[in-house]
Amino acid sequence: MDTPWKKQGLKDLERRQVFDLPPLKVEVTEHQAEIKHCPHCGSLNKAAFPEEVRLPVQYGTNIKAFVVYCSQQQLLPYERTRELIQDTFNHTISEGTLFNFNNAACQALCPEERLEVDDIDIIRTTMISVGSVEQVNSINEVVDSCLSGDTVLLINGFKEALVISTRGWESRGVEEPKTESVVRGPREGFSETLRTNTTLLRRKIKNPDLTLESMKIGRKTKTSVCIAYLKGVANPRLIEEVKRRLKRINTDAILESGYIEEFIEDAPFSIFPTIANSEKPDVVAAKILEGRAAILVDGTPFVLTVPMVFIENFQSAEDYYSRAYFASLVRVLRFVSFMISTLAPALYVALTTFHQELIPTPLLFTMAAAREGIPFPAVLEAGMMIIVFEILREAG
Repeated sequence: MDTPWKKQGLKDLERRQVFDLPPLKVEVTEHQAEIKHCPHCGSLNKAAFPEEVRLPVQYGTNIKAFVVYCSQQQLLPYERTRELIQDTFNHTISEGTLFNFNNAACQALCPEERLEVDDIDIIRTTMISVGSVEQVNSINEVVDSCLSGDTVLLINGFKEALVISTRGWESRGVEEPKTESVVRGPREGFSETLRTNTTLLRRKIKNPDLTLESMKIGRKTKTSVCIAYLKGVANPRLIEEVKRRLKRINTDAILESGYIEEFIEDAPFSIFPTIANSEKPDVVAAKILEGRAAILVDGTPFVLTVPMVFIENFQSAEDYYSRAYFASLVRVLRFVSFMISTLAPALYVALTTFHQELIPTPLLFTMAAAREGIPFPAVLEAGMMIIVFEILREAG
C-alpha cells in the first residue's frame, strides 16, 4: 500500500533488541547408507557411515557434553539432570545412560589427566572434605555406623569402606548444671552428646598432648566411651589400668556412666565413693591437669575421673576461684560439719544411755523431762531420726 511516508527520506533509526533463547528441542539427524549391486561382480556393497555413527540409535556429542557439564561442573545429581532434560527438551533419558556418558568422558581423558586410585587412603585424605573419616573392614562395623547416623561410602573394587561422620540429632545445649551450682566460676556444664563434651574439654585445655581415646562398650547398645588424659602428665600405668578395666566389661548395655563406675571401682561394697564424677568441664579439666584420667560416656553429662581421694568430698569448684583465706575457712567448716553429722548421733546415745554423769545437771533434767513420754530407747530414737531424715530427703 502506497502511503505518503514512503516518499519521505530516512533520517535515523531507533533500535530495540530482545535477547531470547530459540525453541529448545532434540534434533534428530538421520544418516542413510545406500546399498547397491556391483555391475561387474554382482556382490552387494554398502556405503560407509561417518566414523562417529556406530549404532542404529545413539546420542550425539552435544547432548553428551551437556550431561557431563551438568553433573561434573554444576554437580547436579543424575535424577535432577534427567528432569532438566525432560523439562527443557521434552526428551526422556535414563539415569543409566547419564552414567555411561560420564564414564565415557572419563575414559576419554589423557592418562595424565585421569586419576587412577588404587589406595582407599588416597580417597579418604584428598577427596573427602569432612573432619572425621574412618576406615572399616567388616560388614558389622558398616551396619553399626549406619545405625549411629554416619554415612558409609562403599567403592567398587575395594575391600574397605569409609565411615563419614554425619551424625545429627536433637540435643540439649550447654547449660548450667543443677547439681553443682556455684556463686563464682564458669556456669557451663556437660550435655548428653559426647562430641560436645570433648569439645568443651578441648576449649579448656588447648594443648596437643590432650589425648582422647574412644571405644565401644555394650553388646546391644554399643555405647561410645572416651578416655581423656594429658600425655606426659598422667601416669602411663594409670591409663593402661583404666583401659584394661574398661575392656574387660562384658555387658549388654551401658546407658549411663554409673554403669561404668560400678564395673571398674576398687571397692564395690564401700560406703564411700572411690570414683569421682562431675558435670562441670572446668572441674574435669583441672583434674586432668593434675594427672588424672577422665571417662566420658555418650548419653550422660556426668564424667568420671580416676583416681579419687577422700579429700575431694570436701572440695568445691569455686574454692579455687575465691580468696585463699575464705576458701580455707569454708573447707574447715565442711570438715567440722562432716564430723558433727557423723559423730553426733553416736555421742548422743552414749551420753544419754551410758554416761549421764557427763551431762550438766540442769541439762540432764531438761532432757529427762523431754523424753518422759517417749517409749523408745535412745538408740532406736536416733536410728528412727536418721531414717526419717533420709525419707524426707528422698521424697523432696
